[in-house]
Amino acid sequence: MHRLRKCNSFSQSDDKALLLELLLSHYPNGSMGLFDSSLRYCIAGGSPVATNVNSIEDFIGKTVSEIFDIDLMRKIEPPFKAVFDDQPSRLQVSHQEHTYEIRIEPIKIDETIPFGIVLFQDITEREAELEKKEKALLSLRKLLESSYNTINDIMLVMDKDHQIIFSNLALDHLPNGIESTCHAALFGNETACADCDIHEIFKDGKELRKIRNNTDQGKIEEITAFPVFDDHNNVQYIVEHIKDVTKEKQLETIRKNFELELERAVTERTRLLDEANRELRAFGYTVSHDLKAPLRHIAGFSNALEEDYGDYLPPKGKQYLNKIKASVARMQTIIDELSVLSRISDQNLRIASVSMNTLIRSVAAEEQEMAHAEVEINIDVEESNTLRLDEEMFRIALKNLISNAIKYTSKTQNPKIMITGQQNENSYLLKITDNGIGFDMDKSDRLFQPFTRLHNDSDYPGTGIGLATVRRILLRHNGIIWANSHPGEGSTFFLSIPLQKNERDMV
Repeated sequence: MHRLRKCNSFSQSDDKALLLELLLSHYPNGSMGLFDSSLRYCIAGGSPVATNVNSIEDFIGKTVSEIFDIDLMRKIEPPFKAVFDDQPSRLQVSHQEHTYEIRIEPIKIDETIPFGIVLFQDITEREAELEKKEKALLSLRKLLESSYNTINDIMLVMDKDHQIIFSNLALDHLPNGIESTCHAALFGNETACADCDIHEIFKDGKELRKIRNNTDQGKIEEITAFPVFDDHNNVQYIVEHIKDVTKEKQLETIRKNFELELERAVTERTRLLDEANRELRAFGYTVSHDLKAPLRHIAGFSNALEEDYGDYLPPKGKQYLNKIKASVARMQTIIDELSVLSRISDQNLRIASVSMNTLIRSVAAEEQEMAHAEVEINIDVEESNTLRLDEEMFRIALKNLISNAIKYTSKTQNPKIMITGQQNENSYLLKITDNGIGFDMDKSDRLFQPFTRLHNDSDYPGTGIGLATVRRILLRHNGIIWANSHPGEGSTFFLSIPLQKNERDMV
């Protein structure tokens, strides 16, 4: 019993010691030992692994740090110590191209733990065998997944001789599908195809994807082929997936033709729109210049008639004259507003940083003074709210909206207008709310159309161009405008203006 040694108070009878000797000496691929709280081996058996010690007998009386090198010690010393806190351990350690499985258990005697037992086994070969089996299972899994996932297409597995060792039922539907080689089954050829890609895959092991025009069968096919490797990382098989994509390609051709036709239609529509814009600009010029002269003549002669012959006109004649002068004034207003709309659509934007608080308060004060209105206007806009926009255009938009709010609250008791501004992450939202006459939301789709009015002109005079102008200004700034209202309950107009990161984005 040359491998048994006494350690502290440890002792055994001769028979038990012999049995222990046999157990220790026959422990496979590693060592088995008993150690005390100083981590010193008391008993050891088996064969030394993961150590420079030549004999297992040299373990006896030595500590763990004296047996194993420092790199391995850093990994195993903590669980050796933990066993005396009744903490068993089981770990797997890689060291010097070997893999070891270590199991450490406490030995309790009368509620104390004087010893620990360690099983130290080299499992390198076992792990290599497991890895080999895992690779085989992985190859099989790829084969099965490819088969089931493409069951509606042709799927086959070939060896280096192009022999088909597996195929799905889709291959049998081909005229030569029962043949044993891929070139015979797919194309009816007795020899391998001259441009066969299978040879290259066996050489370089790279996956193949391509589109093939199968003129013999009138099909367009999508080919996917990938290698399956053996244990030596050589290509053993090739899995080929053949999908009929004829319909997809036809649909793709139709889609491309549709896109081309749509592009042509958009180009033509853009040309017509440009032409319409040119005509609109010409119309605006005509309105602004050619119609003003006749109106001036009518206004001038009407005034002359009133000054020179007003005393001779009967009451009916004076009434007619006043109607002529009122109509001239209204026509002049319409021409002016049309000129503004035309100019807004055509002129370049002059972008600058504008304080919304200052601009809104300025316009509100001007409109209130011009209308001689006793309306309460509350403005809740942060001083810091600054936008990049065309100030002149936006002043026109605000004048239209605020003057409308004043006009449509003129017959309301305690008229009030509330203007609020809120700057969000990507946009600025402006709300103008009044407690005026309101309107029916069923007619809201006509609200921003030129020459459209939702109220009687005798009660609330106007041209129906103002809101169309506001909408055009918002569009030029890539913004939007909408409204919410109920008859007799006032209206709220919402203006959403994007915070422009690039002024070239404006139209």
